[in-house]
Amino acid sequence: MQKSASFEQNFSEYQISRAKLAEEFVILNDGKICDLIGRGVVKFLFKDCEKSFDEVINLKSENCINLSGVEIKDELIKSIKISISGYDESSDSLDFDLNLLSLSVPYRYAISNGCFEMCIFLKESKEVVEKFLSTFSYKFEANSGKERYLIVFVNESKIYEQTYMFSDDSVKFTHNKKDFFANLNDEVDIVGIDTNAFKDSLDENIKTIHESFPNIKCLILANEPKFSEGKHLLALGVKGYANSHMRKTHFEDAFETILNGKVWLYPEFIQAMIGELTGSYINNESETLEKKSDLSELSSREKEIANLIYQGLTNNEISEQTGITLRTVKAHTTSIYSKLNVKDRIGLVLLMKQLHV
Repeated sequence: MQKSASFEQNFSEYQISRAKLAEEFVILNDGKICDLIGRGVVKFLFKDCEKSFDEVINLKSENCINLSGVEIKDELIKSIKISISGYDESSDSLDFDLNLLSLSVPYRYAISNGCFEMCIFLKESKEVVEKFLSTFSYKFEANSGKERYLIVFVNESKIYEQTYMFSDDSVKFTHNKKDFFANLNDEVDIVGIDTNAFKDSLDENIKTIHESFPNIKCLILANEPKFSEGKHLLALGVKGYANSHMRKTHFEDAFETILNGKVWLYPEFIQAMIGELTGSYINNESETLEKKSDLSELSSREKEIANLIYQGLTNNEISEQTGITLRTVKAHTTSIYSKLNVKDRIGLVLLMKQLHV
């Protein structure tokens, strides 16, 4: 007789993951009770549906990141340091081939408070170390909702860093050009592209996306954003330019802004843009700017929010700092723009700069 397990809650109310040390077992957690169930159970009878063991154990898709293709400039390598913030001992796994290296001392690693860190001291050529990095594999649940930050140092110089942020099943990550284009279709709203992924062919690929899928909006991510690069990308029609390891609130703000048909830029870029604004924008706003000699029309809360916008904070950060909801922040910003007769954040910052606020 086939064994079955019954559950009181709906299927969607359970967090499901594989047992790390026993892959033929699955863990179900409803927030109160955690059940460990093996393959001997054939049917899972939830309140709203029925699932087989194979259906349940394969629900959590796994992401695998490796450092293949990472380039090293130094010819002689004396140290390697790899750090992962957000590392989860219960579900994440690492694999690498140390036999490729001739270690001067045993390598060291530590796992503490959600962080993994490995230090290797050696004397090897860059070719050998690049081969070792190509064997480095980091696996974690793609839809865990946890943010990971991976950074690699060689000879104490940073050669790679990336933030991996997952919120829900509507976000899909790919790690090579072939898979990236295979997943593009008319239902995709936004694509995020790391500048390291396409390197010299970034412009060409942006044009290809716009020509093939005109409704897709591009958010470009860079490890070290540059104002000149951002201006060039905006001219190509991208809708966002950001730091690839920025905070989660910035990502959320960027996605929402772009989905609403606007352009999202990181705060430092906006400040640099203001410094280089052409006379045309200022001239177009000149009559408006001359009409306003102060911020007296704003309420005390609106003045507070206007000052935070001037400092470069996003709506999410303003919400966190002031303790008011994101919806209320947006309502205040709309009111501020209306009262001061400015079109957007840039217009507001220009006005406040002119008023020497």
